[in-house]
This record gives sequence, C-alpha cells and structure tokens, in this order.
Amino acid sequence: LDLREHLDKTETPVHQDKMERPEHQEPDQEAIPVQPVPQDLQELLVRLVRTAVAMESVHQDHQDHLVDQVTTGDQEVQEHQDSLESVELLDQMLHTAHAREEAVF
Repeated sequence: LDLREHLDKTETPVHQDKMERPEHQEPDQEAIPVQPVPQDLQELLVRLVRTAVAMESVHQDHQDHLVDQVTTGDQEVQEHQDSLESVELLDQMLHTAHAREEAVF
C-alpha cells in the first residue's frame, strides 16, 4: 500500500468521533477543521519513510555481519580449545608412558 494512498484513506478529521457522539464533546470547544496535507509534504513524508526503511535495512545488514563475525570467532575459539585439549591429552599420555618406563628401569 502506497503511503500516499494510506494517508488519503486515513485522512479523517480528528474531531469526527466527538461530532458523531455529542455527549463526548466539550461545550466550550469548537470543532477545528482539518486541512488536507499539501502534496509537497506528502511527498516529503514518503521520502522520509523510504529513507528510514533503507536505513533500517542497512542497520540490520550490519548487525547480521557483526553477529556472523562473532559466531565465526566463537567457532574458531572452540576449535582452538578442542586442539588444546587434544594436545593436553597427548601430553598426559606421554607423561604417563614415560613414568611407566622409569618405573620399569
């Protein structure tokens, strides 16, 4: 739905509900007529909304990129930890084998 179409469809005076139900209208206030939004302001609003949507998309892409970097970093850390555990296990096995050899001699 184009924003201009949406604005045209929703362009309803703010005071319309109160006018339809007089019991809710304050007696001292007159109904303020609502002027239609000028075309140039509608176009500006459309451009602003499109800019905001584009900025949101760029921001989301940037966040996704950062999350991917962190996820990749976490995976690399886990791989290094796994490698370190393997080296430590191998070191323990060699140390145990060396201790057994010394016990035999």
